[in-house]
Amino acid sequence: MRRVNSVSSLLLGLGLLIAPGCNDEGGDDEIGAGSETDSETSAEGVATFGSASDDTSEGESSTADTTSSESESESSESESESSESESSESESSESESSGSESSESDSSASESESSGSESSESESSESESTTTGEEGVPFVAATDPQDLEAGVAPDATISVTFSAAMDAATLTTNTANTSCSGSVQVSADGFSTCVQMAAAPSSGDDTTFTLTPAGDLASATTYELRVLAEVTDAGGTAMAADFTTNEGFTVRYFHSIVIDGVNDFDAGETFSTSTAEHAGYVAWDESYLYLGMRGPALAEDDAQNWFVAYLGGAAGTEAGVTYNTQQPALPFSARWHLRWKASDDYGGALEWSGTDWTDPGFGPIAGSDDVAASGDFVELRVAWSDLEDPGTIALHLGMLREAAFEESCWAAVPEGSHADGYDPDYGQYFEFDRLDSTLPGDYAPG
Repeated sequence: MRRVNSVSSLLLGLGLLIAPGCNDEGGDDEIGAGSETDSETSAEGVATFGSASDDTSEGESSTADTTSSESESESSESESESSESESSESESSESESSGSESSESDSSASESESSGSESSESESSESESTTTGEEGVPFVAATDPQDLEAGVAPDATISVTFSAAMDAATLTTNTANTSCSGSVQVSADGFSTCVQMAAAPSSGDDTTFTLTPAGDLASATTYELRVLAEVTDAGGTAMAADFTTNEGFTVRYFHSIVIDGVNDFDAGETFSTSTAEHAGYVAWDESYLYLGMRGPALAEDDAQNWFVAYLGGAAGTEAGVTYNTQQPALPFSARWHLRWKASDDYGGALEWSGTDWTDPGFGPIAGSDDVAASGDFVELRVAWSDLEDPGTIALHLGMLREAAFEESCWAAVPEGSHADGYDPDYGQYFEFDRLDSTLPGDYAPG
């Protein structure tokens, strides 16, 4: 009986010894469950299974150590994570710091660019200041006529305005000839020659000085103005450099024609017509408008052939004058009509009254100083004052024949106005600006 109990105790002890080992192979939760079972078993036989209890205690201790190790591991991981978090925060802080530094760098760059921009603006300002003259140094502030001005009157005076009061004794010009002498010069050929002046430059305030040419300036000609750096202000300071206008000014076109039957119209005043072997002519000056025509029919001394011209003006008409059965429609409003017979025994003018064409009492009247013919050429003039001094004038020239059954029109100016033939309507005309610098022949028809 004792042997049986001993065997039973031994087997039971072996079972307890095996149980913890089996529990160790499980997960953490199984270890916890095995520990509770061992505790209950130990409570039932504490004295009997003392050695087993120690083993169980060691297992529990091992389990606790494992748990502790895992806890420490978790703690270590936590610390690692915390360290990483701190490291991340540190990196974030460094990043922010870097961003701050970058921002400061950008701000610095921006300030640098701003400084550069201000510096550039300052340099630009200095450059602009240099073009108008250094501080305390006199310069040419204005000219009259201005640079690029056109339509300048041929009898115009020329003035120069300085930035400060000048020493009048240093302002000189050529009065004896056309040499380019003196400190103020005007030239039309690049200063190979210069305009002769009537007197030395004059001034009422020592700031603006005026020059008066000895004669009229040339028609449709461009002049440059030059002031040498030798001129000084009232304190003796000279200009920094010579002054010369960039483009110069241009005198208005003008040409006076002598009415004597001799053709002295220039090439720039000559127009092709709708008919071969014919030419029309247009010129003007301050007082007169000059017209002319050349063609074989003018030499025939035939009273049926007419040289005619229509001139525009306010309150005019687009219905031309009737010659036998021909009456042209006009492309502009005509106020005056000039005409001359090839027989040289009749000429004159007509003015539109608002209802019909009437005699105004002026024009190329036969035998007057206003018309002359020779061979196949005729020329005439009309005073601008008779035309109410217009700034611009619309114009059409031509020839016509009024003989019954032989009526026709030809030699139109502009040449594209109409085809030669019976009773054509006019399709084109010229409009000239008498105060401009453009030559008559350089205008395009309208």
